[in-house]
Amino acid sequence: MTPLFQLETLKVFLQMDVRNLYVEFQDKTLKKQTLKDLSEIIDWLQLHIEVDSVLLTTKHKDFGDGWNTEEWKTLNSGEIHTQIEELRQVVFKLIHVPQTVVADLKRGASGSSLELALGADIRIMEEGGRLVFNHLQQGMVPASGGIGLLSTLMGKAQAKNWVQTSLPVPASSLITSGFLQEVYNFQDGYTDTLLDAIAHQSPVARIQAKRAFAEMIQSDIAKTQEVESTFSWAGYVTGDFLKFLREKTHKVFTSAKEWKQTIKGEVKEPVA
Repeated sequence: MTPLFQLETLKVFLQMDVRNLYVEFQDKTLKKQTLKDLSEIIDWLQLHIEVDSVLLTTKHKDFGDGWNTEEWKTLNSGEIHTQIEELRQVVFKLIHVPQTVVADLKRGASGSSLELALGADIRIMEEGGRLVFNHLQQGMVPASGGIGLLSTLMGKAQAKNWVQTSLPVPASSLITSGFLQEVYNFQDGYTDTLLDAIAHQSPVARIQAKRAFAEMIQSDIAKTQEVESTFSWAGYVTGDFLKFLREKTHKVFTSAKEWKQTIKGEVKEPVA
């Protein structure tokens, strides 16, 4: 593989035999620099349509655990809101790159890392993997596709079940819903088979098919940005996510009664 880019949070290689851009996450969590590095790669992909596919993977056993909580402890509410918006834009940009994007979730993912995976065209995972939309247990509202885009791709009923239970998604649901293309054995070489199949497709037909799929959900993408931005920020105003970062217990969450009293005023910043 030919190394490309000098990035802090990602290792990037070009697999010439299948014309694939191999993108390996070096951290288990998402940071400000991760989003910056991903944006740089996306800009490059838009100019290099000769690349057929992109593989998003990780050097760790799990694809990712969501936001880097240690970094978040150092940020103010505005900076956190900016990061959430940037992740949403990365997700939507992945949907529109001309390459077929494959996310290998390996042994699992949770939180905002799963929202990032929504930008992929195809998702795969190792046998025994575990996927959890656990935002609500951390005092957060999904804000980067985890409500709107997830509902569009998987159906509203599935999305509600996965987000509102905060439980690991049953393996049967992951396959039947289409969230995963395949649950593979680590030794069976499925990833290579998949990338090779994509490399044998007509480039023009592949690009046009992806454009058509993206166009079909364009109105939903616009609605997702509007709805998630509004309701996620309303949830963050409680400051529950900041309290959870410090205490790691649900006992610190604002009660519904307290929140009712809060929304009668105009709260601009999360409650510390």
